[in-house]
Amino acid sequence: MEGTGNSVRALNGAFENWRARMASGEPGAARHAGTAFERLCAAYLKHDPVQSGHYHNVRTYAEWAENKGKPKSDAGIDLVAELKREPGRFAAIQCKFRADTGTVAKSEIDSFLAASSRLEFGRRVLIDTTARMWSSHAEDELRRLTPPAVRIGIHDLRNSSIRWDDYLKDESEFALSDKKQPRPHQKSAIKAVETGLEEQGSRGKLLMACGTGKTLTSLRIAERLAGPRPGQSSGGDPRRAGDGAAHQDNLGGRRISRREAGVRAQE
Repeated sequence: MEGTGNSVRALNGAFENWRARMASGEPGAARHAGTAFERLCAAYLKHDPVQSGHYHNVRTYAEWAENKGKPKSDAGIDLVAELKREPGRFAAIQCKFRADTGTVAKSEIDSFLAASSRLEFGRRVLIDTTARMWSSHAEDELRRLTPPAVRIGIHDLRNSSIRWDDYLKDESEFALSDKKQPRPHQKSAIKAVETGLEEQGSRGKLLMACGTGKTLTSLRIAERLAGPRPGQSSGGDPRRAGDGAAHQDNLGGRRISRREAGVRAQE
């Protein structure tokens, strides 16, 4: 799909440009890249059809803290978003711009985890550009956290239906790509889940390797099992109906509600 290809190329190209400027030693390049990535993450949470079903009022930590009469020092929190399903509670968000072959150590998220343990935060979100698992200590810490932590990776950003090519030209425009179609291995997984859940009351887990597209697969499963929403024809686009069918998984970016689909996608 040409639009999707252009979108991913634009996103990858922007990341490569930011990294090249950082590597060149250009004064202020690291700060510029970090700020640009934070803005991109805010756009993703606001305008991605699935993410926008979970979050709204996405602001920088400084803006949120000023509104709440709190100190503006962020201690590792970059963005704050209100949870749509929990009015008055918020998600603390950290954005880490890294090389896609890099990783994140536990020591890099310790201050964020401490700062986001306050009662007003009902969720932690970590968005990064690495295409790898984090260190074992960092991954173990994420699994044990309360409030829970959601990790959103570069694959989720690339799979978004936001037209990144339009965003990077003009941040005020957020066109959506045509609905993505599952690849052959994803279609097989969708069919297997549907078959496994044919019996009333059945439950199961869908296990997929990192980078194989579990976000898209789980979303399509939820759409198929939940059926069209009230007022939506079977040929409609569920991305534009209400708050979306997918919830979030604590490692991979999203999970399907058991109430709606009876299946969970995990790493």
